Amino acid sequence: GFELLGTLGGNESWARGVSADGVTIVGTSSLASGEGRGFRWRGTAASVTCAQAAVGPCAASIEALGAPSLTSTSPFWLRLRALPSGSFVELVYGVGGAVALPGVNGTLCVPGPRTRLAVLGAGGAASLGPCEGGVAFEVNAFLRASSDPAIIAGAHLVVQALYRDGAASSGAAWSAAVEFDVAP
Repeated sequence: GFELLGTLGGNESWARGVSADGVTIVGTSSLASGEGRGFRWRGTAASVTCAQAAVGPCAASIEALGAPSLTSTSPFWLRLRALPSGSFVELVYGVGGAVALPGVNGTLCVPGPRTRLAVLGAGGAASLGPCEGGVAFEVNAFLRASSDPAIIAGAHLVVQALYRDGAASSGAAWSAAVEFDVAP
């Protein structure tokens, strides 16, 4: 079937080519000003990359739910679970392919320059267990409101969380990362 890709704020978009496997579409879309811009859209879902070894008692997991889009009002959630109860989480992103920079907090996978996306409280009740914290962040709302000129249709983003973990030798740890292409 067909999937509406939307526009970049204007009234029209046109597919100009589709890859042989049907996963990648290139085309032109209009901005609100009427100016045309090229885009590349890849229909692959967000993927988890850069697996981490636990550096404390909690083995945080990250997952993506939905589809990333500049114009969709449907949510695209990043959700982290099994975080240290009551900890804080800093989400960071970069544009480009994932990297692998090992350090005392685990492996940093977000390419530079890195930008802070959000700082969130993980909640969770320590009385239920040390790793009961979790956070969810709705990415599409961020994409629609972003003033970052790198956030455009076709951009490849990598998002990762640094979370406080008092049991880790450095006091913090990196989660695995999620990478995805931004659709119009």
